[in-house]
Amino acid sequence: MFTDIETPPVEGKTWARILVKQSREAPAPFKYKGTYYLITSGTTGWDPNPASYAIATNILGPWTVKGNPCNGEGAETTFRSQSTYVLPARAKPGWFIYMGDRWLRNNLADSRYVWLPFQIDPDGGFTLRWRDEWDPANVGQQARQ
Repeated sequence: MFTDIETPPVEGKTWARILVKQSREAPAPFKYKGTYYLITSGTTGWDPNPASYAIATNILGPWTVKGNPCNGEGAETTFRSQSTYVLPARAKPGWFIYMGDRWLRNNLADSRYVWLPFQIDPDGGFTLRWRDEWDPANVGQQARQ
């Protein structure tokens, strides 16, 4: 049961600076089989940019940057989105759903989300690919196409 934060705060024990000297935002952390993953976005205002992801075996690090997980047309702008959340696909262990904000700077009220399924590979990496359509009820069956 959580009752309070540990005091005094101790760097490396209760907190850590990660991705030092990198200009990153929009963190979307998740964990799978003892590995922490962190998808982030660059800081280019309203303009989309390449995502990057990092991994660690401890939430405090050290973190290893793996680079842009996106592949295919639109990868250089994370499919015109910015990471916001990663949802585990409950019925399919090892499968996740990337959620990204797609901001419309001139009409924020009409901004949308991008939802894309992905699987953690045997080597611990993953790739986000654009899908025009996919069925959340069948994540893992048609998502490899």
